[in-house]
Amino acid sequence: TRSDSAPIPIVFDLKTTKRPSEASRTVPLAPRTSNSFVWAAGSTHPGEEDEVLSTHNHLCRAQSGVPIVTIIAPRHPERAPEIEALARLRLAEAGTGQQAVLMLRSAVEVVDALAKQESKVLVICSLGQLPALYKLCDAAFVGGSLP
Repeated sequence: TRSDSAPIPIVFDLKTTKRPSEASRTVPLAPRTSNSFVWAAGSTHPGEEDEVLSTHNHLCRAQSGVPIVTIIAPRHPERAPEIEALARLRLAEAGTGQQAVLMLRSAVEVVDALAKQESKVLVICSLGQLPALYKLCDAAFVGGSLP
């Protein structure tokens, strides 16, 4: 232990100094040509996905004619199958039309999914994808920020 109460200096921040993942280097940076609204909910915690899906359904009703793409990347990817099931349930309950719910591993797969002009929910089941995903989005929600 330190004998004085002086703060310990921080030499670097691991989050900002780590090397970008392979996905973040391979996702094209060109602007999307679609008219869809794409937003991501990253590092979500249990319970937040329900709010995210409620927002997705609200946007689909309010913005008819504009495809809404919601990307959910849970803080713990092992929760992805449970989130996928919840998404299917919430979309069916909302009755906002036939929408795809896809579980994907990488931002590159997300780029492929965005090519199809339709509202959908994409659930990410791997770590390290958020930097690339945020580049593809019009808006983002950061998990752990709800009361």
